[in-house]
Amino acid sequence: MKQVDSSSTVPAVQKADALSHLTSLTNGYILSGILFSAVELKLFDLINESCVSASELAAISGCLSTSGIERLLYALLNMGLVEVDPDKKFFLPETSKKFLVTTAETCIVPAILHHYQHSYIPFHKLSTAIRSGTPQPQGYEQSRANSELYETLASRVGEYEIFMKAMNLFSSGVGKRMAELASLSDALEIYDIGGGGAQVSLELLEKLPNSRITLLDRKEAIDYVRLNFRKDFVGRFRCLEGDMFAFDPQLPQADAVVLSAVLGDWDYEKRCQILKNSWAYLRPGGKLIISETLLYEDKSGPANAIFLSLYVLLLTQGGGNFSESEWREFLKSQNISNIQIIRDSENGFRDLIICTKPIATDSFDLSNT
Repeated sequence: MKQVDSSSTVPAVQKADALSHLTSLTNGYILSGILFSAVELKLFDLINESCVSASELAAISGCLSTSGIERLLYALLNMGLVEVDPDKKFFLPETSKKFLVTTAETCIVPAILHHYQHSYIPFHKLSTAIRSGTPQPQGYEQSRANSELYETLASRVGEYEIFMKAMNLFSSGVGKRMAELASLSDALEIYDIGGGGAQVSLELLEKLPNSRITLLDRKEAIDYVRLNFRKDFVGRFRCLEGDMFAFDPQLPQADAVVLSAVLGDWDYEKRCQILKNSWAYLRPGGKLIISETLLYEDKSGPANAIFLSLYVLLLTQGGGNFSESEWREFLKSQNISNIQIIRDSENGFRDLIICTKPIATDSFDLSNT
């Protein structure tokens, strides 16, 4: 379920400008609210079609308040998201055309809508989540576990598609880096467990022409992927509806198993079960590749990992972000010791934890799986 946009980092505080910095932090929600409203009203799509005045935009958008549209437009102007000509007609700069128009190949609107629909309101309840120790996702009962949260998401028309598109955006580049940094050129059979919208699988297929990939996830994710996946990978890619908490003994062992932004969404017991099953799917000598955003040892950063840790606190039961030593301790507690960690989050990607399965022995007893 993750990740928070890495561009939303807090600048270093200058002592001479501390009050200004605090004021900016206090008012930050206003900027988000302006962007969320503009996206929800589809203003960027409408302005992209022609240069329009506030009154024209109000008419074509179905908004009754020309004054409200005008105020919103001037706020967007101040934020650099629209421009205005001498006749007071508004148009889009190239960056807005590139990222905020829904037909653009590089559009990030699904990620913005995900934050708006699934994070914006819950963050109002951050103090409640910290006091109670229970997640506060918008519109869900506090007692619901993560799996039920996903089921509720899937039951809402259009929301799961937005969620899948957002997760793909947050995973952009991860598969390519994974193929390069984890040395997967010899991995013929790869499992992408909990692979969601298949962004990581797609990038792995592009970088690894000899590999076959099986994506294992819940039905709603598989339905989305089957509708949207590129046809040129037919024969090298398959979708498999399944439960990552239940081991399927009929599946052959793989050369590599990928868990991309999966383990950090679950509590300790479920992390153990996902890890146990993933390890069992690996052939001896195969690689388990865990993609997560790691905290520094002193928990002071990086900013994206800190924000994401609070995001996970609000939206999951028992999920979290961890430091390198915490990941090593967790993996060793599960009898995994051949561990390599590659820090890549400061390059704009998630970090990688690569675990190689011993050739001689299998550490896990699957009798209770």
